Amino acid sequence: MKKSTANMRAIINCDKTFNRFNDAFVKFLFSTEKHKNFLIDLLNAVFAERRPPCVSGQVLDVTFADREMPPFHDAAKYSRLDIRALTDSGQMINIEVQSGFDKYLKDRNLFYFSKLFSEQLTAGMDYSQLKPVVIINLLAVNYFPTRKDYISSYSLHEDKDHELMTDKVNFIFIEAQKCQQMGDKNKSRLTRWMTYLTYPSSEVVYQLAQIDKIIAQVMEAETMFCSTPQEVHLYEAQEKLRLDMLTRERTAKAEGKAEGFAEGRTEGKAEGFAEGRTETLLEIISNLKNLGCTREQMKAITKLNDEQLAQLL
Repeated sequence: MKKSTANMRAIINCDKTFNRFNDAFVKFLFSTEKHKNFLIDLLNAVFAERRPPCVSGQVLDVTFADREMPPFHDAAKYSRLDIRALTDSGQMINIEVQSGFDKYLKDRNLFYFSKLFSEQLTAGMDYSQLKPVVIINLLAVNYFPTRKDYISSYSLHEDKDHELMTDKVNFIFIEAQKCQQMGDKNKSRLTRWMTYLTYPSSEVVYQLAQIDKIIAQVMEAETMFCSTPQEVHLYEAQEKLRLDMLTRERTAKAEGKAEGFAEGRTEGKAEGFAEGRTETLLEIISNLKNLGCTREQMKAITKLNDEQLAQLL
């Protein structure tokens, strides 16, 4: 039964700050038996766009793994979440959800593949019994800035004639933000998912829910998530970790830039700043103000005295 327009609008989350790449929300949405159909739909949407050599036909069911992979590096736990599942046809799927830029992403993909592939092997097992492993990366940021396509797929091929070495490894990267630049005529099931996750506007999500029953069900699940105190607490805790990490990264960058500009600068009055540095210092100080730094902290980071700082504030 189709929901009324009023009821459908009532379940649309109008909070534009809501982060649908938040670890707690993604885990709620894609890694529970209750919402298994969401993950199945997402996987089939991915494979409809870029089908790995090991995948044929539709994914009909998934079985969730009961353990998580270890963090690849200290900061990884703040910016990524992995969902592990086994399809009904035997493919092992590891979904990486990345809310920020991680320079170790490709290395982590290789590391996780090696663990998932090698851990299948047991005593007396033949190598031919090893199941294919597909790593899918859902990225909230543009990881390949020079690539126009929003989805990239990598397998093992011979360098010259591109003959496939094996169908048991595949890496897929999906850059959600690039989907926003696509026209309506290019929308697919996968781009609908990415449009939902990037939250362009409540009106756009409403239009998607009107024509897509899965998105409508997802919006109902999101409403339930946002009305459950325990889930909201987990969401807020994850957001605090993420924002704290961003703040520390920006502060570190600002400190590095300020120290670099301070080295070799003319001592004394503000008029003595080397040509071209004042504008950069203004940007650094503006960032420090946004981070809530005090004047003393700004002086310590920029190596400016009271008079010089006063001229730039």
